[in-house]
Amino acid sequence: MSDPRVCAVIPTYNRRDLLLETVAGLVAQDRPCDRIMVLDNASDDGTGEAVRTAHPDIEVIRNEHNTGSAGGFSGAAEWAVERGYDWVWLIDNDSIPAPDALSELLKAYERFPEAERPLLLASKVVWTDGSILPLNVPIFKRKELGSFYFAAEHATLSLRAAPYAGLLVHRALIERCGLPIEEYFLWNDDIEWTGRLLRDHLGVLVPTSVLLHKTPGNPTTTAHLGPRFFYEVRNKLWMIRGSDAFRPMEKTRFAITLVVDVGRHLVHGRRPVQAIGVVAQGLVAGLHRAPHPRVPASERG
Repeated sequence: MSDPRVCAVIPTYNRRDLLLETVAGLVAQDRPCDRIMVLDNASDDGTGEAVRTAHPDIEVIRNEHNTGSAGGFSGAAEWAVERGYDWVWLIDNDSIPAPDALSELLKAYERFPEAERPLLLASKVVWTDGSILPLNVPIFKRKELGSFYFAAEHATLSLRAAPYAGLLVHRALIERCGLPIEEYFLWNDDIEWTGRLLRDHLGVLVPTSVLLHKTPGNPTTTAHLGPRFFYEVRNKLWMIRGSDAFRPMEKTRFAITLVVDVGRHLVHGRRPVQAIGVVAQGLVAGLHRAPHPRVPASERG
């Protein structure tokens, strides 16, 4: 592909100062983005005004209510695809890309044979001390050795699913497989979506493309989530029960992980009664129904 058009998208909610760092990192790319779009998820900390003041050329779109990471990335990706960009670069609002993060992703894409190029490429995500963030580690396609070795031959690692942070996704893949499901709100929405994208397509992690994720602390489990653990339970059940992103054995592994995380949440939660209630609510919501896929803007009334 000659001179592909890249749109970086950043959904945000009340992260004004970190968001400005993220935007500065995007503006400083050695391979400039063709467009940068901030989707303001109804922030009340002056996010939109701050971005417009510091960077007048950046597109800022405001939602009237907070749609979470799922709704934010879904709406932002849809916006970019509708405007004809070849690649959508998804960036968290507390992640700062290294100056060559985008160029390294595009170089990796070009290394592959033209007919076998990956349509999703991910950056390596590190914490402020340079360590790998356990909760930002993607799922690698280790079971499919042909794909794993093929990616390794081109200095990458083949992916089965990945978090949003630093994903470069080709518009053709989004048009073929759909958008993130907004009802997930947060937690596992990225894994379900990229699992769908990569079930039958190649995606790779590019270790030379680095994203600094300024999350507060370096959590190793979901036990720190408190009431938000509801989304972990409900959404993982939704993914296991109703999504076609993963095969039966993969879903079995997710179920085992969920049982382990529920146990940790109940043991380590600071408020045992609240922890039990959160788990119960998540189980009921996850078993009661399945989420509805996002309706494309062209089909909405």
